[in-house]
Amino acid sequence: MLADDDVHVINLTISPRLRYPMALAALRRGKHVFNCLPFTTNLADAKTLLQAQRDARVIGVCDGYFQWVPAFLHMKRLIEDGYIGKLFGVSVNFHLGLYNQPSSAAFPEKWRAFATNGASALRNLGSHALHALVSLFGEIEETTGQVETFLREWNFDDGVKVRPQSVDTAMALLRFRGGGMGQLNLSWVVADGSGLSVEAFGSAGRLVLRAPGFPHLDSRLWGAKAGKFNARSEQEIPIPDDLVLRVAEARTDADLSGRTTISMVRMYADMARAIRYGGDGAPGFAQAFHVQAVVEAIQASARSRTWLRISDIEASV
Repeated sequence: MLADDDVHVINLTISPRLRYPMALAALRRGKHVFNCLPFTTNLADAKTLLQAQRDARVIGVCDGYFQWVPAFLHMKRLIEDGYIGKLFGVSVNFHLGLYNQPSSAAFPEKWRAFATNGASALRNLGSHALHALVSLFGEIEETTGQVETFLREWNFDDGVKVRPQSVDTAMALLRFRGGGMGQLNLSWVVADGSGLSVEAFGSAGRLVLRAPGFPHLDSRLWGAKAGKFNARSEQEIPIPDDLVLRVAEARTDADLSGRTTISMVRMYADMARAIRYGGDGAPGFAQAFHVQAVVEAIQASARSRTWLRISDIEASV
């Protein structure tokens, strides 16, 4: 495939351990690369991919698709328009029950049990959540966190039993470079997991995004402006049709309102525009490197029990 001049983009969807050498080979052959999350198994590999992408002057995009979900796009518009004012804090809960009673047919990815594959609730759920936070509020300055493996055996419905080595629950505190604090609460072993919620509040108001699982068109947005003492005025905020129904430059005239793929279509269309006309696709490899550094910092801070600066982590490789 790399020798074929008619192949312009390589899309890699297997485990991080296996796809890293493929991504590097593709970049060095001048191919544009779409890389899934977790981005890599370690920060050194993430830096190597970023440098290879820059050296080849090609487009590199990673699967941080949350920022292309219609509700997230509208949340970002509202934040940029001043809806919440100056950011004070943001709280993210991402709770799924992926491995409490797992199904081999519906969710066969047993490789996520093994840390050597670059998987964990922190690396998988956390990477997606952190890409969303960075797209909304900018880069993260420092963090501290805790990680744990609580569920010691995954019992699949086909009789297979797996003893996981990867983190299934993680909690972290964040400080953004632009101001404001954050809280990250992640787990993929929550009984009857409630899905994703992102609640941001500031000097002028509050916004809350909620999704019953990984966010798609079922994500909904609520908001409230600062009011009188103890007054409750939260109301659902409709998502504009231009974010739900249409994707510029996508090769389809179909109504996408009933599909979960619109966020991916929007992300791929943005990557195609960057390839054709210049610029960077989003989220690009630079953002992926930063998010990988935050993930590694949370993991390291759980061992050292200290706050760690992300710039120091990034400079360490």
